[in-house]
Amino acid sequence: MRHKLILLAGLSALFFIAGCAVPIVYLNDYELEESNFEKVKNALEEKGFKVNRVSLKPPSNIHESTIITGSKATVEQNYNQIMPILASLGYSNTDITFVESGNHWYRGDNIGVYLFDDGVGEKPEREIIGEYSSDNCESMKSLILKADGNFNVAYTFGGELSGEWQIISMPYVNLWNKRTGLNFYYQIEIEEQSDFSGKVDVITLVPLDDQSQIRDCIFYKGIRKGKAI
Repeated sequence: MRHKLILLAGLSALFFIAGCAVPIVYLNDYELEESNFEKVKNALEEKGFKVNRVSLKPPSNIHESTIITGSKATVEQNYNQIMPILASLGYSNTDITFVESGNHWYRGDNIGVYLFDDGVGEKPEREIIGEYSSDNCESMKSLILKADGNFNVAYTFGGELSGEWQIISMPYVNLWNKRTGLNFYYQIEIEEQSDFSGKVDVITLVPLDDQSQIRDCIFYKGIRKGKAI
């Protein structure tokens, strides 16, 4: 009887420990300043979280500070603790996404955290928006990708082509017009160049389709310190 009581006590302790397991936060340091990483790590550890450091490029659909978890229950349990910590350190606009299939670390109470310093996590659309000039293209003069998701192409000898655009996944931008059935893609190429005034990011749009409207028309623009040239 005594041995049974000891066994039951041991099992109870085991279940208690398992039920109170410390959540593991996989804090990603990808393009995160070391000083900021340490601040977040220390703040989370002070609240009882175990922090593991990882260095992975975020998925293509993550452009802002994001919490990743495999369980909605995990978010409900830890959200009220983690979000105020991140907000106090300047990461107030943090998204939440769920990983429900495949092999990943975010099982049980474990979560992943991707944080971006100012300017790092900007959506790629912000850099692509603007007016482009054509390169060795007789039919088209310019292309404008507007912030509202519309585009406009000006033909060299008059006339325009308009529709909608969207970056589905970098480095590809899709331009289409539902009314006419127009649908084609450009590949985005970004190259850093230098001139007498400093460094310039040259963004080039290379057509991937063989449609007559865009077949030979490459567009480009330059960005210097956040301003188009």
